[in-house]
Amino acid sequence: MYGHGTVRHKKELHPVLLENGNYHLPAASYNLNIDEKHAMCVWLKNLKVPSGFCSNLRSIVSIKDLTLTNYNSHDYHVMLTTFLPIAIRAINLVFLKIAVTRLCYFRNSLWNSQR
Repeated sequence: MYGHGTVRHKKELHPVLLENGNYHLPAASYNLNIDEKHAMCVWLKNLKVPSGFCSNLRSIVSIKDLTLTNYNSHDYHVMLTTFLPIAIRAINLVFLKIAVTRLCYFRNSLWNSQR
């Protein structure tokens, strides 16, 4: 059990009280900015994959909203283990690229060991 003194709180991530009484949550370092989201969505939208590898990604990606919607679990798995380590190269923060890439490879190794 951690005591209050051992937990490091990140002051820059605490909610900020605005003048109108609402709170604003600052973005964390792993949040993508608009340009990075746009670059990732455009990359996924233009990606060509072999037939049967995953669903048609053009129908999943929304450039207007910068979101991915209506994908199934297989598409999620393929995106997380195959495409994300490649697409993450567009992000500027090196420590974030390394962390996400390692997470994707770890998940891929778990998936392969269960087969």
